[in-house]
Amino acid sequence: MIDPGLRRKLDEESKLSGEDPNVLAEELIRRGLTRKKLARWREKLVPKAKTAGFANDDTIMRAIS
Repeated sequence: MIDPGLRRKLDEESKLSGEDPNVLAEELIRRGLTRKKLARWREKLVPKAKTAGFANDDTIMRAIS
């Protein structure tokens, strides 16, 4: 069950955007899960990148540009 306050926010956003609340909720959940997955990958890969000599995102971007 969804929290009533969260439901109100979802309904409000649905009205403002014109999107169906269920479609909007699915999209937001999908984005949230993708963000979590990327964070897990990053957590796993950052130590390996540092070992390979990449100090931060900038050094990675310079290497691939």
